[in-house]
Amino acid sequence: YGGVVLMFQWRRFQFFDKNLVKDDVSSPQEFKKLDIVCCTSGGGNLIFGDINGFIRVVDREFKVVRSFQAYWLRISHIKKEKQRNLLVSIGDDEENISPTVKIWNMDKSDEEGFPDIERRIKLPKMDATCLTCTDDLSHLAVGLCDGTMVVLAGDIFREKRSKQTVIKVEETVPITAMAFVPQPRGPTILFVATTNAVHMFHSDKDFLKKVETMDGLGCDIGCATLSEHNNEFIVGRKEAMYFVNSSGRGGCMAFEGDRKLLSWFRNYLIVVDQVSNAKTNMLTFYDGQNKFIGFSSSFSNISHVVSEYGYVYVLTRDGQIFQLVEKDTQTKLCLLYTSPSPRDRQKSR
Repeated sequence: YGGVVLMFQWRRFQFFDKNLVKDDVSSPQEFKKLDIVCCTSGGGNLIFGDINGFIRVVDREFKVVRSFQAYWLRISHIKKEKQRNLLVSIGDDEENISPTVKIWNMDKSDEEGFPDIERRIKLPKMDATCLTCTDDLSHLAVGLCDGTMVVLAGDIFREKRSKQTVIKVEETVPITAMAFVPQPRGPTILFVATTNAVHMFHSDKDFLKKVETMDGLGCDIGCATLSEHNNEFIVGRKEAMYFVNSSGRGGCMAFEGDRKLLSWFRNYLIVVDQVSNAKTNMLTFYDGQNKFIGFSSSFSNISHVVSEYGYVYVLTRDGQIFQLVEKDTQTKLCLLYTSPSPRDRQKSR
């Protein structure tokens, strides 16, 4: 994305079907009272952390295939490592102690069915606000509510072979989003957002170095994501979407909205905006490469957006889960050729 991209001339389509797959009436009994606080996906499963510290692994038919209590008190974040069947979580086992990162080996279990814990990592005594890791788990980072981040690099499974670095990114403001971008040559890039700015670090096994700070690009928690198309870090602010890459500040998509959540699916940037009603959100799929909107719909109080099996799942605070299914190519082509362009719509008025 270079320069400023204006949105008013983009064509709008409904390339996805919206299906309700979970509610408090018709869902399986084990799902009815599931109060989800965090989620992730991978390996053909959706994975949910609930308000009581349990982790539940769900298959594509929404059957719970595994359930265990990861923390005795609460869980706040989970992240599936993509290359192996490993799961990273953050939570608390007791009140008034430091949160703990646990790395679970989902392929190994004890006699009671608990996955093996490969490593425990104590964090500073602050609430965690975000979690990220590389696909091979060679790097892991946790952002905290006081502007501190904890980064582990190297052989994370062996304490003596990994390096842990604690850095104060900013004073008094929370870390709101983080993303690693491994480079074919050179150090891994770590993008870190706060409410004030975006910071770019270089990380490898031996050092963590800040290389650039982009003031005025901060965002709220959950309002940044990484493009799988070109590894750009995308920051959602009220006035626009800003793109940051390994060279620094990039272009932007200029459209206003009260941002609540950003995610990525295939070639689509998914944006959740608050609308005038306090409990209503608008979810929109933007294809920035081809300059069209692939889907938009209103939902009640969205809490999470996650993808697996080639579908997008939208979770609401009312306990509902919607499945967004992309239409087949022939149907999309029919919509593409029959839908009027913005210029045609303007002429017809």
